[in-house]
Amino acid sequence: MLKAVALVLMLTMAAAFPALANGVVTVYGWSGDWDLWFQDWGEKFERETGIKVQYVSGGGLEMFSRLVAEQGAPRADVFLSSGSYLFQAANMGLLESIDWSQVPNASQVADQFKYDKVAVFGYDVYQIAYNTRTVPAGSKPTRWEDLADPRYKGRVIQRTPESDLTAWIWMVLADQYGEEYAWEQLVAMFNNSNHWVGTVGEVVQALSFGEADLSPASIGHIMLAVQMAGGDVASAVPDRPVLMLNGLGIVKNSPNPEGALKFVNFFLGEYVQDFIMNFAGTSMAVNSSVPLTNTALVRIGLGGVAVEDVLARAYLPDFAYWTEVLEDGTTRLGQLSEEIGRRVKGL
Repeated sequence: MLKAVALVLMLTMAAAFPALANGVVTVYGWSGDWDLWFQDWGEKFERETGIKVQYVSGGGLEMFSRLVAEQGAPRADVFLSSGSYLFQAANMGLLESIDWSQVPNASQVADQFKYDKVAVFGYDVYQIAYNTRTVPAGSKPTRWEDLADPRYKGRVIQRTPESDLTAWIWMVLADQYGEEYAWEQLVAMFNNSNHWVGTVGEVVQALSFGEADLSPASIGHIMLAVQMAGGDVASAVPDRPVLMLNGLGIVKNSPNPEGALKFVNFFLGEYVQDFIMNFAGTSMAVNSSVPLTNTALVRIGLGGVAVEDVLARAYLPDFAYWTEVLEDGTTRLGQLSEEIGRRVKGL
């Protein structure tokens, strides 16, 4: 009897699921302010398309792991995440190719932000932040190597050695000067620091409270430290900053692929693009028709350096290469991060 009832329920749900799926787009993404923002975005998307948005949020690794666990029977239509997780998902066959001819707003987006399976909706800049009370403007850092300057011994915040953010610094130095130099400088940076943190909040707190002089940081970190925490913090764009990509991917075999494509178009449209750059200030928009009116992003977040100048000298990691899944199931990025951890810790 129980088996028969269960079978009837399963068949009933299966029959109803297509209709439900066509009316809902499920997005896996970040928690925090994004939960609040998606309430407004979801309402506007529904008004424009008739499709509801179900937003499921969590940490980056948490949502990526959920996507991996559900492969073959995905519950999400869209995956919103950072470049590292998006390109790894693409390399694992978890994302569909994007038909850019069906994304009208893509005409306003430069080709460098349109990948086969990843739609970049914004980018941040990884650079160096410093406390203006302890670091005079005339001696602000200009290179990544300044994080190893003996003047700041014990006064530098570092993200944990195994963090992707740390790996990007290694990549920049290796690309410029070779791997031997990159290892030498990276280990020196960590030897110069006795404060390793794992979250953005810890970086913002340490900088704002004057617990440290320098730290690798993004535009978003610096804006939080200055505008929300009231810290005496400024940005110093090094000779080669790193571009941090944020984007969307359409989940392979998702319940509502048509709705997912419409959502990608919506996210690249003027409404969301203006919000993330000029209202929330989380990243730079990629839609060229959206003017930058949030001048604080440049004045504070980039230390007054023009966006065009930053882009001209920025380093963009080859995410597809570094997140390729190797025969042993690891990625090059994962192997590099483990090696950084071993070397920094002297193992």
